[in-house]
Amino acid sequence: MAKKAAKGRYKAPSNKSKPRSRASRKKGSSKSEKPVVSIPFLQWIQIDKVALLWLAGILLATGIAYSGGFDHEFTNWDDNVYVRDNPLVRGADAPNIGKIFSSDAQVAGNYHPVTMLSLAINHKVSEMNFGAYYGTNLLFHLLNTVLVFLFVYLLLDKKAIPALITAFFFGVHPMHVESVAWIAERKDVLYTFFFFLSLLSYLRMRVGGGKLWYGLCFAFFTLSILSKPAAVVLPVILLLIDYFQKRAIDAKVLLEKAPFFILSIIIGLMILDIQKSVGALPAHDYGMGSKIFIGGYAFVTYIAMLFVPIKLSAFHAYPPDSLPILYKLAPVLAIAIVGGAIWYAKKSRLPLFGVGFFLITIALVLQVLSVGDTVISERYTYVPYVGLLLLLGMGVDWLLNQPWAKGGAKYGIIGAVIALGALSLYGTYDRVGKWENSGTLFSDAIDKYPYAAKPYISRGQYLSATDQDAALEDYNSALAIEEQYTAYNNRGDILLKKGQNAKAKSDFLRAIQMRKGFAQGYVNLGLAYLNLGKRDSAFIYFNTVITDPNLGKKLGNGLGNAYYARSVTYKQMGKRGKALKDAQKARQLGFPVKQAYLDGLK
Repeated sequence: MAKKAAKGRYKAPSNKSKPRSRASRKKGSSKSEKPVVSIPFLQWIQIDKVALLWLAGILLATGIAYSGGFDHEFTNWDDNVYVRDNPLVRGADAPNIGKIFSSDAQVAGNYHPVTMLSLAINHKVSEMNFGAYYGTNLLFHLLNTVLVFLFVYLLLDKKAIPALITAFFFGVHPMHVESVAWIAERKDVLYTFFFFLSLLSYLRMRVGGGKLWYGLCFAFFTLSILSKPAAVVLPVILLLIDYFQKRAIDAKVLLEKAPFFILSIIIGLMILDIQKSVGALPAHDYGMGSKIFIGGYAFVTYIAMLFVPIKLSAFHAYPPDSLPILYKLAPVLAIAIVGGAIWYAKKSRLPLFGVGFFLITIALVLQVLSVGDTVISERYTYVPYVGLLLLLGMGVDWLLNQPWAKGGAKYGIIGAVIALGALSLYGTYDRVGKWENSGTLFSDAIDKYPYAAKPYISRGQYLSATDQDAALEDYNSALAIEEQYTAYNNRGDILLKKGQNAKAKSDFLRAIQMRKGFAQGYVNLGLAYLNLGKRDSAFIYFNTVITDPNLGKKLGNGLGNAYYARSVTYKQMGKRGKALKDAQKARQLGFPVKQAYLDGLK
């Protein structure tokens, strides 16, 4: 009966420290044991003091690597959507938890209320001080580095070297800069924080933690998935841990995971509905066969960039023409990597766990099913790399414990790790510098991918505030590469400011033809018609945006601009009462309507 009751439960590590008698201390038996430290409130985790010192050094090195980012600027790459122009964050009553957690509080086609709450708190405390937002991101990154260390340390029965190596490269790897330096990617560092708290709670539950730790595991999972939907894969990771710990995957185990899968399905369906409502579409119309090649290429490239992080960029463009031969060979290599891990599982489950962790956590963003205009994105490696780094750490630990790993050989192994670490540290420090502002960020992307239109558009948006001619040149370059509605709209905006209303009208028309339901394009086209003296045409476009709830929702905080534009149109038509009403509505929505204008309508 005792054996039956113990079935399926993970056995606690056999090297767990035990109390020693005074006699044993006097005999000197303590010399073979390393001094350990119990973490407050988590006494079940006991860590070698030397390992803790190394961990402190890792955190210091990570802080140094990211130290150059505090005086940077918000970028025009979704930072405006998430912070600057977001009423959920910057509203007078923010943080308003009711609004933030409402089912229709989507931001950029996603639902992540915990992330929005953290940004709202950030704004409440520090308003638009970039350094405060960046510092918060970095703080979570440092905490995540600690959690990654604890996760690997406990999963591998308190092996310090693999845990330290995993934590170090997690902290300073250049591929992770995007997740930390980009304020809009707060969701990445936040969801990871709760993700690994959930995994640690699960490991505690597996060594006799009981219902409390199961409840904490689910609670942290809930916070993680409400920080970023990428956490939907956590239930599969729990099953992977069960496999690694040789726990039988039976009906009881599956029932234990059922609440996790149910929540994942609910959030997953919600996100699909949101993305459908905002018209999230793939930027490239590839068939399923090509998508498999692209997915295989992304899988292999992410692994390669773990060891050789070159050509880093905020934007990794698809090939300009047909898919190169490397794309067509990549799926074979991807299958070989996964197949090799499965085959070797007969000897050791560790390689399959590491590769499986990587594959499960990155599968949804391999561009087979996901949408977007980049073939890979560096931020997507933030959690998945833990699986591969774990294998790297275990590999180094294995080499150091070989009979031949003495003297020069041992120092050679250590030296190789130090050299790779130094390169990563420098690469991260250098990469942080590229995030100084939108100009430096997208100039770097243009250097790497001069044949891609998107970086020119983003840099043009940045330059339009200070150098309209340079911005116009960037939009022309983008349109020479590929027709994109944003380039037409942005170029039209500059032409409008230059008084070239007819050319601006043509650009805005093309933009709304290319992008059905492009609300801002309707407003801009109305402004062009208004400047051309065609009030009736202008009124049609302003009125369409205001009266169509779907268009108004897409316009978001910019709806006040549409009301003000219609107010000006009403005024020119001699309808002063309606003009006043629209102007008051525009001010209510946050548009800066001058009091003199309102007084002139009364």
